[in-house]
Amino acid sequence: MQTAAYERLHKRLALSGRDYLEGFNSSDFEGLTTAELEEICEELTERTQNGDGVALDALRQILPLEDFYNFAERLLTEEANDLFAAQLVTSICEVRRGDSAWSRMLRLLGHSDVSARRWLINRLPSILIPDSQISGLLRILAELIQKESDQSMLVGESVLLLLVKGFAPKSSQLVEYASRLQSADRRERKQALFELIDPG
Repeated sequence: MQTAAYERLHKRLALSGRDYLEGFNSSDFEGLTTAELEEICEELTERTQNGDGVALDALRQILPLEDFYNFAERLLTEEANDLFAAQLVTSICEVRRGDSAWSRMLRLLGHSDVSARRWLINRLPSILIPDSQISGLLRILAELIQKESDQSMLVGESVLLLLVKGFAPKSSQLVEYASRLQSADRRERKQALFELIDPG
């Protein structure tokens, strides 16, 4: 006989659209038997291998970190579409600080479609950024800010750049520079970037 937790989780897995995209949290997997958890892991693994980022995030919550890292790294191929690759690299970098995943992340940030860039911009503030990657990240963010025409993306890019530069969240300095970086006047953006990033 299946547990109530298993039946609830299978109903969640059967959802689609926005309801499914809300994802899972660790409490969703509580109360499962070992056999049920293994079955759920198999289903999530299959979904993840088909490019399902929601399933990937669920696996991150239930697999041992080393197992999850190795699994995600195997999926991070050049064939992965931009959004799924972005979901993979952020998941990997939340667990480890490997240079190969960071290299792919910076490449995606500079050259991927808007959905992948939006994912990265939203997740990067919660990830510890290695010192070796900061200059490359700042350079790419500066390039994006100078040419960005999407206001919501510009807000995310400018705030992320300022956080990486060490500005305290919601500080008056951050608010002032964010306003300049988000200006409709691209010359004002360029001047603010010049002040923030050593042009040499």
